[in-house]
Amino acid sequence: MNRFPYLLTLATGVLLSAYSYAQEFSYEGLNYLLEDGVVCVGYNSDAEGDIIIPESVRYEDVSYPVSGIGDWAFNWSAVSSVDIPNTVTFIGQQAFCGCYNMTSVSIPSSVRTISDYAFDNAGLVSIEIPGTVETLGYGAFQGNGSLVSVVIGEGVKVIPDNLFANCWSLADVTLPDGLEEIGEYAFSGQNCIVSLELPASLKRIGAGAFQFASLSRLSVPPSVEYLGRDAFAYNSYVTMDELVIADSDSPLVMDGDPFYMVPVRSLYIGRDLSHALSFDGFALEEAATGGGCTRLDGLNWCCYALQRVTLHEGLQTIGEGAITLCDQLAELTIPSTVTLIEKGALTSLYGLRSLTFADGCEDLEFGEYVLSATDPEIVYNGREWTGEMSYFGYGSIRELTLAGGCRTAKNWMQRSALEKVVLGEGVECIEDKAFQQCEALVSVAMPSTVGHIGADAFSYCPNLSDIRLPDGVRYIGDNAFNGCPITSVNLTEGLEYLGGWSFACTRLREVTIPDGLEQIQWCAFLDCKELTDVTVGKDVTFIDTSAFGGLDEIENFILADSDASLSLSGMGVFGGSPVKNLMLGRQVHGSWFLQSGLETVGFSGGCRTVAGFDQAQMLKKIYFAPEVEAISEKAFSGSVRITDVICGGEVPPALDETAFIDYVYKNAMLDVPEGYEETYHITDGWCRFAMINGSYASVDAIDTQRSHRVISISGTLVGNDMSADEIRRLPSGVYIVDGCRVFVR
Repeated sequence: MNRFPYLLTLATGVLLSAYSYAQEFSYEGLNYLLEDGVVCVGYNSDAEGDIIIPESVRYEDVSYPVSGIGDWAFNWSAVSSVDIPNTVTFIGQQAFCGCYNMTSVSIPSSVRTISDYAFDNAGLVSIEIPGTVETLGYGAFQGNGSLVSVVIGEGVKVIPDNLFANCWSLADVTLPDGLEEIGEYAFSGQNCIVSLELPASLKRIGAGAFQFASLSRLSVPPSVEYLGRDAFAYNSYVTMDELVIADSDSPLVMDGDPFYMVPVRSLYIGRDLSHALSFDGFALEEAATGGGCTRLDGLNWCCYALQRVTLHEGLQTIGEGAITLCDQLAELTIPSTVTLIEKGALTSLYGLRSLTFADGCEDLEFGEYVLSATDPEIVYNGREWTGEMSYFGYGSIRELTLAGGCRTAKNWMQRSALEKVVLGEGVECIEDKAFQQCEALVSVAMPSTVGHIGADAFSYCPNLSDIRLPDGVRYIGDNAFNGCPITSVNLTEGLEYLGGWSFACTRLREVTIPDGLEQIQWCAFLDCKELTDVTVGKDVTFIDTSAFGGLDEIENFILADSDASLSLSGMGVFGGSPVKNLMLGRQVHGSWFLQSGLETVGFSGGCRTVAGFDQAQMLKKIYFAPEVEAISEKAFSGSVRITDVICGGEVPPALDETAFIDYVYKNAMLDVPEGYEETYHITDGWCRFAMINGSYASVDAIDTQRSHRVISISGTLVGNDMSADEIRRLPSGVYIVDGCRVFVR
């Protein structure tokens, strides 16, 4: 502390000693003070020119070393230079205040303390504070408008408030290793400091410490624990090419906005911050996170030039409103470690073209309005999402990939530009309405892991013409593909639920209901105007209302052989669907088929009793497999065009004499197994047929050395180049093989 506190009264110019026992004396033109055997330079306001302070002085024949420069010693004097001896240990308050002619001073290594305002408003051009100085006073060098360079010695641990404030020309500052604190407004000054290296020991930077500096680069070391308000604010509006908040696991506490109105071109954040950095975002071109940064806030104010954002693995949270209104940002990857994106983040990224959510196992939670008005063209998601996507990519997303840790596809409905969807291995469920009304969608690739396709998952996608279902699909929900122009679908074994309207109004041409499915829900294939062939697997036991209604082009309908009977909805399953060729492999109960267009019908498998075809006026051919046991009363009483009746059994089934009308008995050909013509001739009912012909051979008679052309009894081509073994594996029935009738048992 100062040893000689004096009070200067400017109005009277009178200097009063705070201690009446301090002895004043002059020596070789300078005034000195003596107290307790210690001598310091006293008040010399009239001093001018070059001053040499001796190492020692004599007073009353006693020699004393000059130990200090007292308070106000040369205050507002005209001195131009001072030679300070190596005996001086302190420089008092305002000792050289106002010495604007003094351009240089050499501070000896003996000095330990430089007091408040010691060189305030002097004319210094450069200053080197020796390493012996431990204490610097408030504003000790402030207002030195010509000061260009400063070197602060290693003895200084704390730089006090306003130490070099308003040193307008200060360009170069060397801070000591071991420095721990920089006080408020310590280097504040218009257009000052163009380069700065903060020491690794620094812990605190006070408010306004470097405001109005002209820094082109700045790295805040990991040791810094606190940044005061406006610590680097304004930066004289010189663009800072690079701002680095160095890596640290400890958070950085900021008071207010330390970088307020600082234009920054490149930003790196390597640690958590107490709140978002606020700076002039107009110049920002790139930003990155790293190190111990687990939360990112900001990048949401006027970052119109921001083109690159690199987020590191380790980041956990994207804060509320972060990374918004960045319309030059073209690509963005969200790392796998991010588990929360808070309300309003990632919004209004109008220029974004590619958005990637990196593969990860932990779910990613979205707050409200996340991704709102953000319109990328390509999206890759490798995570499970929870929360809503508000107004995200409705008119822009063309290509979507869900893979990695993403198990569920959901909430992508009404994306009008979406053309391609790729679901990677691991995706298990396509939720309700996942891709509903995606007008441009033309293809969807599904992995083997998909087992569930929800209600309306792809409904009303007017360009989705191709779909390939993986073998693991167990559930297809209501309306799943309703209104899609798909032309084919591979319903796989293991399917457990086929929902109502699931394939209604599609352009399917052929459908095979796999074994394992027990029910077909209502309107499942309603109004499939191009559907010509339907095969229903052996395990279906119920078909609901209009499941196959409105099939204008239906030709072939096959119910696979089964001992389980099939129930049809009493409200009608086949309304408006005039089947041409029907094969029944089981007993059917309930409302019947529309018979007006029926030309060929066959009965096999579990269909033991035949009845109810009395309205089939266009019927021409009938086939009864060996399993058929009885043909009921008036079974075909309305069929006047029958030309062929084929019986596959060696034992004729029981035939009610009213099953056919007399015209059929007289004009239709009854084909029976070769060698069993007589058996049918002598059997009741069958004996009424005027023409009985054993015209087809066993499949064993087929030549095994060549291929064959095979046609069904309804006239449909089965195969052009089929081997004998392939023919033997065909469903039971009569086929035309190279023009000859062959019975396959």
